[in-house]
Amino acid sequence: MSEVNQSNGGSKINIGLVIAIIVLAIIAVVLLVVIADAVTTDESENGGEPIEGLPTPVPGGALVTAATNVNVRAGPGTQYDIYGVMQEGQSASVAGACNDYSWWAISIPVSEGTGWVSADYVRPENTENVPLVDCSSAQQPVVPTPEPGQPSVTALALLNVREGPGTNYPSYGMLRPSQSAIAVGTNADASWYAISIPPAEDGIGWVSAEYVIAENTAELPVID
Repeated sequence: MSEVNQSNGGSKINIGLVIAIIVLAIIAVVLLVVIADAVTTDESENGGEPIEGLPTPVPGGALVTAATNVNVRAGPGTQYDIYGVMQEGQSASVAGACNDYSWWAISIPVSEGTGWVSADYVRPENTENVPLVDCSSAQQPVVPTPEPGQPSVTALALLNVREGPGTNYPSYGMLRPSQSAIAVGTNADASWYAISIPPAEDGIGWVSAEYVIAENTAELPVID
């Protein structure tokens, strides 16, 4: 009889261990789901109010669609202020992207006209030809506004303002789409314009002629 009793007791212990393992496995799965959800929401629940009045993307144009609630920030990084939250399923027109495609610039109804969303939380469409910018220098440079009749250039897209006339030069920051600047010169083949940036060491920065509209620039000097 004693052998039978020991066998039954062992069975009960084995069943208990199996149940305990199953319970622990369920708890582990639940914790992983909670952690994953916390990561993918980018803390958007506490980031601000939903952004209203997003311009409707042009059919066939570059756009991103939110895969979850995602913060729309003033610059390409979590250190920038939050304008509001782009809701899951909401779409917005794309104005540009970081050159590593880690952040997208979207058109939003604020005075700057542009906000930024992390690429981790949106689905892009038709974005093969959007302008790319150097997001390591994503601040807005101090650019005086041209007076009527002054030589000027107006950015067609997000546009790097560089230390010299070439993409190999570091960026001071970016002009916003439709932002204008005073033009003070060109390079030898007029493929780049020099614009006034008082804080720069020599007072100028350079923008590619390919991405601006130039006005009253026929008499600009060539700057070596």
